[in-house]
Amino acid sequence: MGELLTDTRLMTARHATVDLKFTRAISTLQAQTEILVSQQPRYFGDYSDRGPQQGVYLFSEGDDHLFVGRTSRLYQRLLNHCRGSAHSNRSSLKLSVMLADAKFAAPASRKTSWGDIVKDQAFGEAFDKAKTRINKMQIRFIEENDSLSRYLLEAYCALAVEARYSEVDVL
Repeated sequence: MGELLTDTRLMTARHATVDLKFTRAISTLQAQTEILVSQQPRYFGDYSDRGPQQGVYLFSEGDDHLFVGRTSRLYQRLLNHCRGSAHSNRSSLKLSVMLADAKFAAPASRKTSWGDIVKDQAFGEAFDKAKTRINKMQIRFIEENDSLSRYLLEAYCALAVEARYSEVDVL
C-alpha cells in the first residue's frame, strides 16, 4: 500500500499547485492590458449579444481611461451601464461618474434605501447626465474565459491605466 501523505506534505503539495495556477494567471496580465488599451475603441452601438461575452472591458474618453470592469455577459453589462434607469440599475460606473462630476451628495447613511435615493430630483438629473456621458464613451474589450483571470486582469488593468472610477482603488 502507498504511503499516506502527512498534513504538512499535503498542504505543501496544494500550495505548490495554487502557486503554479496563480503564476500562470498573472504571467499574461501586462500583455493583456497592453492589448486591451491598444485596441481600436468602439462604442456601445457597435456591440451585440452575438460576440464574445466573457472578459474585461474599458471605458475611456480619448486617452483618459475611466473605468475597468469584468463580465461574463458583456452585452448585458454594457446595457446596464449605458441604458439602465435609475430605478432598475445601480451600475457602479454610472453612479461613480454621476457622483464625481455632478456633485450629487450621496446619503451619509447606508441605511437610506435605493428607492428613497432615486426619488431625489437632483439624483435623477445627475443620473441622466451620467448616462448621457457614458453613452459617448469609447469601449474596449478583451476576451477572457477563465473567471480567476478576469478578476486579476480587471484589478491589474485598473491600476495600470489609473482608471479612477473603477472599483479597484488606484494610487
